[in-house]
This record gives sequence, structure tokens and C-alpha cells, in this order.
Amino acid sequence: MMKKTLISAAIVLGILAALALVGCAGYAMNWFGLQDLLMGETSAIEGEHGIPPREITLAGVAGSPEHQAAKEWNDFIAGYDTDGALLRAVGNGDTGLEARYTIYGCYTREMADKLDEIAAKHRLRLHETDAVLLEPDAALVADLLSDPAWYWAGYVYEDKTFQFDGTARLSNGREFIFQCRGETKGSFGVVSLNIGDIELYEVWNTPLPDGTNALLALCPDKALVFADLEHVFMAVNVLSGTDEGLTRADLEVFADGFRFSALDQKHNQNNSLE
Repeated sequence: MMKKTLISAAIVLGILAALALVGCAGYAMNWFGLQDLLMGETSAIEGEHGIPPREITLAGVAGSPEHQAAKEWNDFIAGYDTDGALLRAVGNGDTGLEARYTIYGCYTREMADKLDEIAAKHRLRLHETDAVLLEPDAALVADLLSDPAWYWAGYVYEDKTFQFDGTARLSNGREFIFQCRGETKGSFGVVSLNIGDIELYEVWNTPLPDGTNALLALCPDKALVFADLEHVFMAVNVLSGTDEGLTRADLEVFADGFRFSALDQKHNQNNSLE
């Protein structure tokens, strides 16, 4: 009995040691989970498993200043002007606010002051000008996509934060629409995404051909790809899921079509020139 107990203990310790090594390796390779993007519940309506739909930020992962700032702004907005009286008072009139505030949807000075407060707290910069059209032949897209034909419409801010829509066409004939966003680190990003019931997702980390480590998530009506790079946080929202026949293998092939590391290097070069 004693011998069996000692062997069992040794096995347990071995498993714990292996898990610790995996955890350290995962941290070093910048792996993260879907839970690390959550900002909180967005609805009191229960989801399919009795769990409210969840909202994630597309600005960064938990622990980053970008994620914390987005969460604090989201919490503030959720409790501000809940009856819409202030918004109705402004109507279609001039808010009197500078462009950098209206970009973020502010319509009162109180909102602008709160935005400044959060940005200063986390040492993030605000966008200064409205986004402009991201042309189909933009170098940014050419750097990112192994097949530029996937791109068909988008916009970009002065700090190179961008978003575009596209249609992926895989070699096996699978075709689907996706939305891609790259948030430049150090900027205050407030774009979020309702992902529904998080319990419905199959989630895994995978290395991509360009050396990037990506988080992939797949559920019945949606798929997601994320990459936490040195200079950019990438988020890709696929408007198809397993109900439309999208498979885990399809999603991995799709993710392989992005050259995240090339884009990150370009962002680094641009920032060095500023």
C-alpha cells in the first residue's frame, strides 16, 4: 500500500510539473484564452445554456492597458444617460466637442472628460481624426493577406488602427465573409463584439506559418481568430460557423492566410519614423 501511494504521489507531481511547464511555455509564447477578452455581460436575457451573451473587447487581452481602458469605458457607458435624455437634448445639433471626442461617440462634456480621464490613467492616446477609406491596393492589406483578393472594403485611422471586410475563398471551395480589425497598441480602442454564449465555442491555440501564435474559436454561427502581437492586437470575426459547414480545419487554413508578423513589423517601422 505504501509503495502504491508513493508511486501515485510521484505521478501526480509529474503531472503538475508538466502542467507548470506548459503554462510557462504558453505565457512565453503569448497564448491566451477567449475568457481573457471578456468585458462582462451585455444582456439580462439568458443564452442557450442559461448564460447571458458575453461581450469582448477588440482592443487587447486582460491585463493590458488597452483592455482595462476599454472595460472601464464600457462600464461607464452602461450606466450613463440610461434614459437617453441627454442624447435627445443634443439631437442632431452640434455637441461643441472636439473631433477626438465625437470619434468615440461622446455627446456631452462629461463623457469627454471621462474619456480623457481613462486615457490618462492608462497612458493611451486618443484618435485625433476620423478614419479614412482604406484603398483596396493599400500596402497595409498587401502586407497582411497572403491573398489580397480577400479584401473589399475598409478604413484606417492616423495611428494605423484599421478595420476591413472581406470574403475568404479557400482552395477546398469554402467561401465566407469576415471582418478584420487591427488595433495599434498604445491607442484607446473601444470597439467590442458580442460573441453570444461563450460555452458554445471550441477554443484552441495554434502556431501559424509566419511564426505567430493565434487563438482560434469556433461555434455554430461564428468563428474568431486573434493574435496578440508586439505592436498590434488583431481580431478577425468570421460570419459563419459549424452550422454552415465551417470546420476546425477550414478555420486553421483561413488563419494561415494572414501574415500577422509582417504587419506587426510594418507597424513598428511606422512608429519608429514618427
